Amino acid sequence: MPTKCSGTMFLSPERSSAEDISQQREKLLEFPLLKIIVDGIPDGVLILNNPTRQIIIANSALLEALGLEHEQAALGKRPGEALGCIHSADHSSGCGTSESCRHCGAAKVLRQCRMGRKAADECRIICTFESETKALDLLIWGTPFSFGDQDLILFAVADISHEKRRRVLERIFFHDFLNTAGGLRSFAELLLEEAPPELNEIVQPMYEAADIMINEIESQRQLLEAENGEMEVKWSQISCVKFLRELTGRYQRMEVAKDRHLRIDSGPPDIEITTDYILLNRVLGNLVKNALESSGPGETVSVGYLMQTGRVEFWVHNQTELPEEIRLQLFKRSFSTKGPGRGLGLYSVRLLTERYLKGKVLFTSSSEEGTFFRINLPLSKPADRPD
Repeated sequence: MPTKCSGTMFLSPERSSAEDISQQREKLLEFPLLKIIVDGIPDGVLILNNPTRQIIIANSALLEALGLEHEQAALGKRPGEALGCIHSADHSSGCGTSESCRHCGAAKVLRQCRMGRKAADECRIICTFESETKALDLLIWGTPFSFGDQDLILFAVADISHEKRRRVLERIFFHDFLNTAGGLRSFAELLLEEAPPELNEIVQPMYEAADIMINEIESQRQLLEAENGEMEVKWSQISCVKFLRELTGRYQRMEVAKDRHLRIDSGPPDIEITTDYILLNRVLGNLVKNALESSGPGETVSVGYLMQTGRVEFWVHNQTELPEEIRLQLFKRSFSTKGPGRGLGLYSVRLLTERYLKGKVLFTSSSEEGTFFRINLPLSKPADRPD
């Protein structure tokens, strides 16, 4: 039976005795496969009793991370106590019972498990190991389950500190790089307005290069936001004809379109759709760029749209057939025919279209018709629905 402890500021203070912990562990180890499976998981995993939240099983990955040679050193402790959390001793009843624990992601997960619910949360924890203090960002998963007559919790821990630091550095990088490129573009724009006309041949390429640089930086930032689920879709009404004119006008001035023809195919009457202008511009811009890069001198890339019931389909066409080995690997994150460091264009096309614009990406390629990429979108903003 759990022993009574002094009061608490958050979770229950009661603890199981060492004898109870030993008996619970012995019952679990009657099924040795359980320990083999838990030890095979690369992240830290604990099996806790419920509701006293004490360690019965600790896997090898967690013991190694804690620098413990023997599992016995962790048994009976609560997660924060085993991890060396500086707040685990703030209250006489230990981990989960202090005022600081109210804001701890791990403690919140355990509270949900106590109520029979799965939960996950991030946990920022300051730990002390062998007189060394470390700040960790952890992702915690908790799953309550029953084993015979025991109520238990599967408690998984993943260190995401490196990911958190990477995201901070990315934000700093994009912010500073965009400021630098934006300053260069503004300077070139000022020169275009104030400098003598004979300098335009020098200044215009400078302005266009800065504009392309900003566009590429924004593209990479959007891709990271999209992959991390942090992107906000900004729905607005756009004219299909106006949109395609702006898109083709921009790419016609780029080096990639040199000696190639880019045209808008005559199609249905102009219509307005509700979508995110920037994301659609990114998606179709990538397709146009790829089509131009795949085309030879004198060849034509055409764009257009057609109406369907409740939907609109934009398309980009070039005259070149895609080889089979390329067709089978399109949309993979790092696949490219253009060398190392490429391959994000079509990957981002599918990601942005399907996850954020709520559309579909289709393509066909043959020697008779060339290559068509189609973006099928709803005419209006889809009803909110869980992902």
